[in-house]
Amino acid sequence: MPWRSRSAATCEAFGVDVIRNRWWLVSLAAYGSALAAQVRDTSPVLRAMHEELARSLQVLKAQPTPPYFLSYQITDLQTARVAGSFGAVTASGERHRRHLDVDLRVGDYRFDNTHAVRGGFPDFAGFFDFTGGVAQIPIEDDPVAIRAALWYQTDRKYKRAVERLTRVRANAAVKVAAEDSSPDLSREPPERYVEVPVRVAVDRHQWEQKIRKYTAPFARSADIYDARATFEATVETRWYVNSEGSEIQTSQPVYRLRIAAFAKAADGMELPRYESFFALTPDGLPDDRAVLQAVEQMMADLLALRRAPTIEPYTGPAILSGRASAVFFHEVFGHRIEGHRQKREQEGQTFKRKVNESILPAGFSVYSDPTLRRVGATDLAGFYQYDDEGVRARRVPVVERGILKTFLMSRSPIEGFARSNGHGRRQVGFTPVARQSNLIVEAVEPRTRAQLKQMLIEQLTRDHKPFGLFFDDIEGGFTITGRGFPNAFDVLPVMVYRVFPDGREELVRGVDFIGTPLTVFSRLAAADDHVEVFNGLCGAESGFVPVSAVSPGMLVSQVEVQKKPKSQERSPILAAPAGWGPGTAPAPGEAVSRAMRDELARSMAELRLDTLPKPYFIAYRVDEIERAEAAATLGSLLHSDGGRARRLTVELRVGDYAFDNTNFMGLPTGRSRLVSGFGGLVELPLDDDYGVIRRQLWLATDGAYKEAVEQLSQKRAALESRTRSDYVPDLSKEDVATVRDEASAPPVERSGGESLVRSLSAVFRAAPDLYSTSVEWTGGTVRTSYVNSEGTSFVRTSPWTALRVQASTQATDGMPLTDVVAEDGAVPADLPPRDELSGEVRQLVTRLERLRQARRAETYNGPVLFEGQAAAELVNQVLAPRLVASRRPVSDNPMFEGFATHFENPLLDQIGGRVLPKFLSVTDNPSSGTYRSRFLAGHQVDDDGVPARETKLVEHGILTTLLTTRVPVRGISRSTGSRRGDGPAVSNLLITTDSGLTDAELKQRLLRLAAERGKAYGIIVRRIANPDLGAVDDPMAFLAEMSAEASGATRLAVTLAVKLFPDGHEEPIRNADVSDFTTATFKQIVAASQSQTVYTAPFEGGHGRFFGAFSGFIGGLSEGFEPGPQYTATYVVPSILLDDVSLTRPSGEAPKLPVASPPWVKIRQTRSF
Repeated sequence: MPWRSRSAATCEAFGVDVIRNRWWLVSLAAYGSALAAQVRDTSPVLRAMHEELARSLQVLKAQPTPPYFLSYQITDLQTARVAGSFGAVTASGERHRRHLDVDLRVGDYRFDNTHAVRGGFPDFAGFFDFTGGVAQIPIEDDPVAIRAALWYQTDRKYKRAVERLTRVRANAAVKVAAEDSSPDLSREPPERYVEVPVRVAVDRHQWEQKIRKYTAPFARSADIYDARATFEATVETRWYVNSEGSEIQTSQPVYRLRIAAFAKAADGMELPRYESFFALTPDGLPDDRAVLQAVEQMMADLLALRRAPTIEPYTGPAILSGRASAVFFHEVFGHRIEGHRQKREQEGQTFKRKVNESILPAGFSVYSDPTLRRVGATDLAGFYQYDDEGVRARRVPVVERGILKTFLMSRSPIEGFARSNGHGRRQVGFTPVARQSNLIVEAVEPRTRAQLKQMLIEQLTRDHKPFGLFFDDIEGGFTITGRGFPNAFDVLPVMVYRVFPDGREELVRGVDFIGTPLTVFSRLAAADDHVEVFNGLCGAESGFVPVSAVSPGMLVSQVEVQKKPKSQERSPILAAPAGWGPGTAPAPGEAVSRAMRDELARSMAELRLDTLPKPYFIAYRVDEIERAEAAATLGSLLHSDGGRARRLTVELRVGDYAFDNTNFMGLPTGRSRLVSGFGGLVELPLDDDYGVIRRQLWLATDGAYKEAVEQLSQKRAALESRTRSDYVPDLSKEDVATVRDEASAPPVERSGGESLVRSLSAVFRAAPDLYSTSVEWTGGTVRTSYVNSEGTSFVRTSPWTALRVQASTQATDGMPLTDVVAEDGAVPADLPPRDELSGEVRQLVTRLERLRQARRAETYNGPVLFEGQAAAELVNQVLAPRLVASRRPVSDNPMFEGFATHFENPLLDQIGGRVLPKFLSVTDNPSSGTYRSRFLAGHQVDDDGVPARETKLVEHGILTTLLTTRVPVRGISRSTGSRRGDGPAVSNLLITTDSGLTDAELKQRLLRLAAERGKAYGIIVRRIANPDLGAVDDPMAFLAEMSAEASGATRLAVTLAVKLFPDGHEEPIRNADVSDFTTATFKQIVAASQSQTVYTAPFEGGHGRFFGAFSGFIGGLSEGFEPGPQYTATYVVPSILLDDVSLTRPSGEAPKLPVASPPWVKIRQTRSF
């Protein structure tokens, strides 16, 4: 029988080992304690945390609702990662981040702000908790920057806690008594423990070679369509302090190697195989020979699975291997003994009333022990010494000889269990709850494997069953523990064998192991002596945490299996591409372009499914991204990273130029995308490996073709019962072009970015009245290769560099104030000199400090002068998105009809009409590189391969055309060479005036208009916030802003404005919004300046921020891609005076000012920098 030791797992599981007859358990709970006293005194992170915690408690205890508990946890994550596929490296890089979690409680141990809100509408406050206690903090041990983050997050957390306490008190008063009235927080003794922090020490070059070696064998099999391996080395260092006196510092390295391969059966069923390895030291991973043996076994298993028969739903006896049993106990048993599930009234509480009762056969015991470092030779992923609530880890005997004794406990008490047993765990950013660690299942009288099989056969005879099952390998599983849904589990087998009464075995596929917990536990019959370890990541309410489960194989007298969900996708239509022949290998540097051209030619000639249409157009675009970034606050680095990536985009069309599968919005079918025509991203290897690159092209093209065929049929069906008013082609015919736009770019140097952000962010050390500040720099190069079936091709190099400086504070009345400095260029030399940038940051500080004392804006309706940056942002946010031609897609679903109207530009119907005053004209010229020595965003060829050219959009106020791609729109049949990404985009927009005024004349004109309106002053707006340059602090405001945008109006947040009086003096105002501003408002421009401002900013496009957020969510599902640059546009605009503009003050109440003053004023007085 093929019952062999395996280490196969899902991408969220790693490592298996087998120990026969006896177990070797290693506990390291006391490791490192000798170093605690001497290290604690020298830990700057712990010292900063301790000092700020003490200061915060001293200040907050004077408040009407003081906190009774406060804890800080800082988690430092250093990760090195290498990934590869089919013998080539696809990713290689390092990442370093630190995160802060704050737990602040008001009330008392019995009843506090974390108390559950019962009944009514679900409480989404946690989901929208952008003022919660998690934040990114500096990766350097700078007490100023660390304490600044602690202070800021503590204040935000405190205000939210006080607010929520009021809510939960009211909720408790109006609801029935809770079933479990246990306190909200247990009292625990303080802990003091310190380990020396360690760092990631990995030779990534060596691992790149290993990953190539491990994944190369998969390329031999044409039946394996996807195969990848990932190595990760991570060190997690945690610092924890709380108001009860605990001070803990731990540092734990882990090493993971995960291999996955996928094939497809003839009926469409996806067939996965996983091999994973986990270790706490680099030497704990297997050698190359062992890994390659596992790879060969994976390939053999996939081949066997393709031939294996499927079976129907079935009940009968089954044996679970040790690994399968471990997953089974983790999912079905482990989650139901987590303490918080016994308290929440929405939980099923399977075992709540069964303490000291039999819940398993008497021959089984279960305990959880996070202090176990390994079992035999296998390291355990659930090993830790202190949990995420500062409680010491310990062994917990959960079941003894079948009798339930206790639960896994966090610091949330439950009836009968008042204390934690060290199982309060969380992923960074989540709230700790009781979670599993190392779950160990023991059998008192284990059988041998042969005896267990004989018992299975005897059971078959007694039950008159034709066969039993053996679950040899499992990819994972899930369980439902709540009320209102079936309290069931689903374990997902990979390798399953049918066992016949005569002892024969047959590999089968297509089943999931399902059931309910009490029923299946009552069917446990016996266990063997073949103990296996499952290491993995478990996801639940508190995020993903590493866990282990250890179990022998088990016989269950009756199980139930159901059919596994099955893909309906066919295998690839064309055979896998062959490699090159002798003497035909691509020249160095030409692997990508050669693979693109070869697969394009084959696909156009041969790709077709039965009688369905062939592609009439295919285009490949490969973006090679090299990126670096650095961010800092108060002179200390927040992060500094870099990376490389290759991304493939396939555009495939079936039909013809007049009518094809694109410009259609419908519900997804199979693997198809929600919105057709926008293309999906595919990861390509970083290595110039022709075979691997072409293989990815083949698979991506096959998927795109199948999607296109389905979309074409959906589109035709949607139009069959409609009368079309516009017959606009789906693709324009353009001249064939070959373009090379390869600008020389200096290498990306992260060290220069680090120095710059440190220097600029240090300016804020002298500005304690600015509560949150950061400086971020990014730079890199995108090299794009494009080829299409018409013969067009281009190679384009696009370097970029960007600097973002952000600062926020509150005015004296509590209103939030935020401002940004943004600079963009192609190369670092395009940015202003460092001393000039420092001056810009100091000006930002001065602006915000003055605005804190300024008067809050009142409602104003009258003439407004928009100067400099404000005029440019007005154009960027309101006018420019309407100068691109977006086509409304066809839809087959009423749900999408309203959404689809957002795509179409209302200015399409105004071509030939007046959109601006007669004295203004607008031109877009992407081919311009500079303007008066200032950087301009631009390109020589767009993403369709159409050469860029100057386009006159508005002439003397009359709209003449819009910017387009190769997707024609009503009245515009040809491309203007303006495609960037998914649609048309502004590049370099120049607004000129025939009769400009001097700046002084413009102000006089403003005052005259104000006097005519009976105003004592006029308003000058000098800066407007760009929502794409700041963090999303308030998601509800973001949604309201998108709603206003969808209606055609734009809300513009003013960050700098003044009242201009007749005597020439100015008074600053703050917190003003420009409201109800539309493209029609530009007709009210009465004058413009001779002077011009050159300004570069992110460009959202004709679909606006609404679709930007939507597509960003879809793109965010593709984990592991290196981010590229934002699309930017450069504006050359005059200052503009409008006759009638509405300025309003934001609605709603202002938040309170911080309770405590920033800590770094006193720190600066006692320390020199």
